[in-house]
Formats: sequence, structure tokens, C-alpha cells
Amino acid sequence: MSYGSTQKPGAAPRPNKTTPSTRQLLAFGVVMALAAFTGFAVASKSITLSTSASAFAATPAAPLSAPRTSWDYALIPVSGESCMLGGLSPDPAKITLPKCKDAKVDESCVEPSNKKKPADNCWAYGMAFSVYKKVKANECVDDSSWESYVGGGQYQHSCKDISKMPFFDEKGVPGPHADACKETGSGGSRNGIKGIEACCRACGGQKPWNPPPAPPKTHKPTPEPTKKTQKPSPAPTGKPTKLVAIAPLDCPGEGGFDVKSCSKASIGDICIMENNKNAAEQCFYDGKTFSVYLKALADDTTLTDDSSWQGRDDFMWSKKVAVTEAAGADDDCAGADCGPSDCRSIAKAEWTIVTKSGNVLPGPREHMCAALGYTDEKEHVPAYVACAKSCASGDREAFDEKDKHEICRTNDPYFEIDACDHHDNATLPGSTCAWVAEDAAKRCLEEGMTQDWDESPTKAYAFRACGEACSTCYDKP
Repeated sequence: MSYGSTQKPGAAPRPNKTTPSTRQLLAFGVVMALAAFTGFAVASKSITLSTSASAFAATPAAPLSAPRTSWDYALIPVSGESCMLGGLSPDPAKITLPKCKDAKVDESCVEPSNKKKPADNCWAYGMAFSVYKKVKANECVDDSSWESYVGGGQYQHSCKDISKMPFFDEKGVPGPHADACKETGSGGSRNGIKGIEACCRACGGQKPWNPPPAPPKTHKPTPEPTKKTQKPSPAPTGKPTKLVAIAPLDCPGEGGFDVKSCSKASIGDICIMENNKNAAEQCFYDGKTFSVYLKALADDTTLTDDSSWQGRDDFMWSKKVAVTEAAGADDDCAGADCGPSDCRSIAKAEWTIVTKSGNVLPGPREHMCAALGYTDEKEHVPAYVACAKSCASGDREAFDEKDKHEICRTNDPYFEIDACDHHDNATLPGSTCAWVAEDAAKRCLEEGMTQDWDESPTKAYAFRACGEACSTCYDKP
């Protein structure tokens, strides 16, 4: 086998062999070179190096990265109100906002469209733009303890959940992100905190709008408060709380005229939430709906959901929930015959529905709470047991601390189940809950009739009316 020559054209031919004299000369040259190098090393202190050698030897190694400053920056997607659409353009060359690498603190900037995970938080000219704001990382953080309140059609959001929500869809229709940032919740020891206050990074670093204080009247000075005129502020509990939407059967009578707002209510009492478009709106009186919650400690274990619970036949309920006009009016799918997929789907469902024509109907949520399912540890678990928070069915005291409001029912004397359906005379008014207690595992899911607090007839499940038998309500010891 032969190989082609690697010698460059025009180069001097390299001798194939070396004569003895040539080899001796080469060896001598090697010895001299080694001696010269050794001598240089020994006498290095007294020898002056050339300029190029001195520069190479004296220059220290460059640092791997620039020293960090005392604080770092973070880029957060701006909210829709802060998009500065005038600085955007479908032509990248005409965008006047700076690039984020050149932006100053609190300045809006744009990122290239080829970013792996674009925010797509601003919509203009029929397309999405990713607009960010450069902030100090230690001054704009999300409250990891904050969660929105649970209400009808709404389940708890954390700041992390909001950060994953889309701003727009592919057609420019606003997504759930903006509404989630306006929801009210609680975190740490604070209540009534909106997402835009608790989730600085997830909600674009915007601050809630507060109206300026009214100018003081000049014609008469405002007197200083005295001990007689000064109203004591409610003492803080020092413990985080949560609000749980109550079931329609437990709604207070006469529109809750004597029920306090949730910001002033005591722990263990019901309260009314106002001016919140995402509130439950599950109670009804005199042609109007209103939202009532139970105020409890955040670590209350009687009002929690089992995340492992799964319902049966959830494909049937997915169709039912989508048709809100008919939901609650159709008795073909009710109770344990069909069920939700999990506790979150119950929390998202409505308890009360107002149709387009103004009629008020029961929503699917109460039926979903009577569904059967299973958990990681047990089969045939009712939803009202596993989803005690979403169904507001945890074992609670029947009255608040002042015995002013009844929170739930232990033995409803008006509750009755049609004896003709069950062929059992024990299901007569006044004795029905005793009949339920004989076989609570099965009979707590039975549906009957009773009265609400305005003395109007209404349907109810045994687990609502017979709390003592079904472990959903108890009297004070």
C-alpha cells in the first residue's frame, strides 16, 4: 500500500537519511540548547527578559467572571396596563423600547421574539410581544404563603399558579392572568390582600390603585379623637386565616342583615364578602344573590381537601358543568350516579346559578359533593368527606362563639325523606336523622326536603341536615 506525499509544492526536499556527521551535529545542538535553558533558569534573577517575554510572564490570569454587585436584577413580565404599546411596532427596527440587556432599573424593555419561553404579555398590531421590567431582585418578590379565596367558580391560586397563566391566547383574547392578579386572598398574618400586592413578580410589579385622601375641611378643624370617641380597632389574631364558601342550605336568613363583613368577622363565624366579582354568590334573598363565607384558621384540618380523591364518571360531569343554563335543573345526573373528577373540579363549580332570564337555580356543586369516589387509601369515599373544604362539609361547631349564628345543622327537625321511595316509616319529619344514623355510611347521601332560614322549602342531602349522624356538624360540649 502506498500513500500520497504530504509535501507542499515548491518546498525544499527533505532528506530521507542523515549522515553520521550530521547526526553528531544535531546531538551537539540539542546538548547546547539544554545547557542554555538550564543556565537561564539558574541566572533568571540577573537576566533581563525581552519585552514580549516579560509581558507574558508578568500578566496574571483573567478572572472567570466579573465580580457580583451587592444586589442582582430580575426581569418580570409587565402587566397589561403597563405594556406601553406606543413603543412597540411589528417592525423590530421601529420598536423604541430598549432591549432588556440595556434597560435601567424600573424601565420597560423588550426581549427578542426567539426567546425560548416568551411572556407574550402584550398584544398590539395583531401579534404578541414580550415586554419586561427590570427590577431589583430583593425588592420585588412573591409571597409564597399567599392564596386567593375559594369561591363559586373560583379555586385557590398561589403566586406560582398565576405566573404560569397565559396573558393572551393565539387570537389575542385575554387569558386568566389579569383576573387572577385582581383576586383577593390571604397570606401570612394578613387578610384581604390582592394578588397584585402579594405577587410582585407574577403580576408585573404593579401596585393597587388607592384613591387619594379627601382634602380636610378648612372651615372647621377636625377634633382629635378621645377615649370616648375613638373606636377600638379589632385586635389582630396573629394567625393566618382562610375563608371557605358555605353551602346554600347554611346561608343566613333575611339576606344576612346581621352578619359582619369578612374583614371584621371573628374566627369561627360566618361573614359576607362584598365588591368581589369572583365571590361565591351562592346565597339568595329578595331577588339578589350574596356571598357568605366561614372564617377559619388557615391550618384548620377539618376544612381541607384530599388531593388524592378521584370521582367516578367524571366525563359525564364535564358535559354537565359546561351547560350552565340547565345545570341543576336536570335530574338525570345527580348524587352518587355521576361525580366530579376531583376536589378542584368541585371548587370550580357553582352552587347557585342565575340564568339569562333571571331565574335562580341550584348549580351542580351540591350534587357533586354527594358523589362517590376513592382515595389513595380507601374506596367508596363520598366527596363531602374527602373534599371538606370545597364542599364546606368539615365537622364544625353548630354555632359561633357568641351563639349568634348557626353555622351548620346537627339534627334538622324539618328534614324528611319520602317514605314512599324508601318504604320506611322511620323517614318521617322529626325522626329522619335518627333513621340516617342507623346506617350513616349509606344514608348520609340520601336526598330529602327541609326549610332554609327564610322558611322556604328546599332540597337537602342528609349530610347537610343530619350533621351529628354524618360527622359534618356537632353541638358544643
